[in-house]
Amino acid sequence: MYNWKIYNKKKIKLARKFDKFNNNNIFNFVEKSYYNHTRDLFSLFLLIKKKSNSKILDYGSNVASISNIKNKFNTKNYEFFIYDPFGLNKKIKINFKNINYKIYKNLNLINEKIDLVNFGSSLQYLSDYNKIFDDIKFKKKSKILITATPFTLGKEYSSVQKNNNNLDQKINNFSKLIKDFKKKKFNLIFKSSIDLKMASIKNLKKNTFFLNLIFEKN
Repeated sequence: MYNWKIYNKKKIKLARKFDKFNNNNIFNFVEKSYYNHTRDLFSLFLLIKKKSNSKILDYGSNVASISNIKNKFNTKNYEFFIYDPFGLNKKIKINFKNINYKIYKNLNLINEKIDLVNFGSSLQYLSDYNKIFDDIKFKKKSKILITATPFTLGKEYSSVQKNNNNLDQKINNFSKLIKDFKKKKFNLIFKSSIDLKMASIKNLKKNTFFLNLIFEKN
């Protein structure tokens, strides 16, 4: 079984590196791979719903996701809730300047209604994405961002991840996701694709795509 605690521990070290760099420079740290692209999309996504005290849920994530948005935009009016089901990040607090965040191991402890939900390359590790609609309290005009996530136009399948044989990705059917989200009154308003090679899927099947998606609640 893949050890997410070790993965998140590495990300904490990375977050400290980002924070140190961003505190001493006027532009943010440049990340490798597609991360700069998805972080920029995350930042622009937040600005769509710009208002006083917007509440953001970063689902199945770690502090690295918010550590490199400094110097991109003013983060003072946002409150970040990081859902880390493994609980490691909660033990290690980094005091990011002008970034207000809390870490939760249990979604039921988040009593606030959420404006924006970010699935930063995490949806493919969920056994059933429909459960999120039971676990998360959405506001009337909320949005969902899904970044760097593989989808198929054919039958859904699972595959071992290239860089770790103990980690499987679930490649969900794109059309089914659209229909399932629509049942919950979330409509697709944006989609873009990333180079599929970056998805790290070992047994890649035809008609698979690596996507960024934004949904908006009616």
